[in-house]
Amino acid sequence: MISFFFSEDTVLVILPLADEYQVMPVIKKCAAFLVELFQKPQSYGKEPINVNAFVRYVNYAERYHLTDVLSITPKRAITYTIRSLKDAGIDKCLSEKMRMDIYEEKCKDYE
Repeated sequence: MISFFFSEDTVLVILPLADEYQVMPVIKKCAAFLVELFQKPQSYGKEPINVNAFVRYVNYAERYHLTDVLSITPKRAITYTIRSLKDAGIDKCLSEKMRMDIYEEKCKDYE
């Protein structure tokens, strides 16, 4: 068994290859890494992940159907301003459904 250390950068390189060759254990490990990254307890209330990186991770989660990551994305996105998300390319990189889910979660924050 080959062991590999996942980092914030390497997951973006490995995931497309794992998907192309349908290496499900690696795809699952990439998804688990991103979920863990998004759910770090110290991350709530501040921006631990650069907003550009966050949008890029969500783009990959959509592209490779990482449902575990997608299910927590809107709640995680509330730590960013709408302007910063837009500046990071949310309108070009993410699906309309994901954008709406994020905006709806942001609206709950204002209620």
